[in-house]
Amino acid sequence: MDTMKKFKYRRVPKKKIFVSKNKSLVGFKLGPTQIFQSINKVLPNKYVVISIVFLIFSIYSFWKIDKMFSPTILKYSEKQTRRIASSIVNEAYESVSKELKGQDIIVRDVDGNGKEVISTNTYLINKIIGSTTRHVEENIRRVENGDLSFLSLSSAEKKKMKTDHDGLYLKVPIGVVTNTVLLGKLGPTIPVRFSVVGDTVANVSQKVKPFGFNNSVVEIIMNVEVNMNVIIPFSTKSTKVKVEVPIATEIIDGEVPNYIPFTPNTKQIPSITNGKK
Repeated sequence: MDTMKKFKYRRVPKKKIFVSKNKSLVGFKLGPTQIFQSINKVLPNKYVVISIVFLIFSIYSFWKIDKMFSPTILKYSEKQTRRIASSIVNEAYESVSKELKGQDIIVRDVDGNGKEVISTNTYLINKIIGSTTRHVEENIRRVENGDLSFLSLSSAEKKKMKTDHDGLYLKVPIGVVTNTVLLGKLGPTIPVRFSVVGDTVANVSQKVKPFGFNNSVVEIIMNVEVNMNVIIPFSTKSTKVKVEVPIATEIIDGEVPNYIPFTPNTKQIPSITNGKK
């Protein structure tokens, strides 16, 4: 009982309690330093900001360079594509012409009136078209496999062409794009790939041109069409390569008339009697 009376009137000090919605700030007052540190924790690190800005700048730079140089690269690549396709088609026709040597595509004949008649050997033309198409497709497969020995290209052009598991590609010097001679030999190269799309299409057309006095030249031309894709970094373009190969040429002699038409500009009218002037 004595012990209880001893502590009966003892005062117990009250503790100050701060009520705040943010539990982390209960019983704690923020100074200027603490406020600055808390803001730094919320804001991203300066290195992160620099990295993001650099990434955006790099993407924009690549996009700008692509827009500036892609047309020039594609134009150069299309030119090389046509040279390769022309070489493939010409080699194919040379192989076919050796097999059909001695056969006439243009046939001369005489009708019942004694006049010369010109006709074409349709069977032979169809045979040439079929054989040439087959040889062109075989040559394309050879090129895709890295065999460039049969192409009529210079050694410098063949060195620029390489093959890998994805097919044929051409090394385009950066100097071609920038028109810089130094970079053309020492600078980096841009890989340009080629791929054939669809089948090879071939047909024959005929052209007749006047030649000399009342004569004509008849040309039989084989038109070969190859669809190819030109693939460069960040861009792809389909191009249709058309190659014209003359397969026959013949001069047709026309009849010489027994009169010369008179015009107001004619100063003197020659007379023709018995074939003599």
